[in-house]
Amino acid sequence: MSSGLQKYNKNQKLEEWALQVEECRNSGKTVKDWCKEQNLSMSTYYLRQKKVYEALKEQTNTFYEVSMSEPVVENHLVAALQYGEYRTEIYKGTDEETILCILRAIKRC
Repeated sequence: MSSGLQKYNKNQKLEEWALQVEECRNSGKTVKDWCKEQNLSMSTYYLRQKKVYEALKEQTNTFYEVSMSEPVVENHLVAALQYGEYRTEIYKGTDEETILCILRAIKRC
């Protein structure tokens, strides 16, 4: 199996497990009761919760370098992205790689 496919499968599992953890926490039930209803052992639940938290910790410690360059046409704004207190402006002439780095960084927030 290629490493790209393995990473995709791992991320899919983590997303599924994160939803389970969120569902359990929002259910108002004890972990024991929730797991019993889901036919899931508590040890499996806690292992999955641990993996989700570890993945979140890795994500919060990931930094992306975004290089800034002068826009080709000064003050020719083509897009502005706002996330909370952070604002990113993209100007005409910005290369695709820089835009993808910005989008990946925003996705991690």
